[in-house]
Amino acid sequence: MTDRLAYRFSSTFSKETVERYVADSYRLLAERARVSQHLPSLTTRFVEDRLNGLAVASGRDLRGTPEVLLVCVQNAGRSQMAAAYCDKWLATKRTYEQPPHAPQGRSTHL
Repeated sequence: MTDRLAYRFSSTFSKETVERYVADSYRLLAERARVSQHLPSLTTRFVEDRLNGLAVASGRDLRGTPEVLLVCVQNAGRSQMAAAYCDKWLATKRTYEQPPHAPQGRSTHL
């Protein structure tokens, strides 16, 4: 979780800052939690909200690290090919998110 958030906010905050916010946010949530099963995902969202708020309050630009969502529901390797094209055409750091290859429920083709 920390490495992923540190990468996502790398153009705005140092890894140490992100680590401090992750530890602090987890501690704050754990103190009040009755169920600890969802603490990692709740911590991730809480840290994202806090760092986004800190960035906005200090006038920093969060658009420095583009994020790309690659979706291929047939597990045919298209998302890997798209990632290779992005590597070639984008000269900046990027984050790739690939959802599970077995979609839940009904899918819509665009």
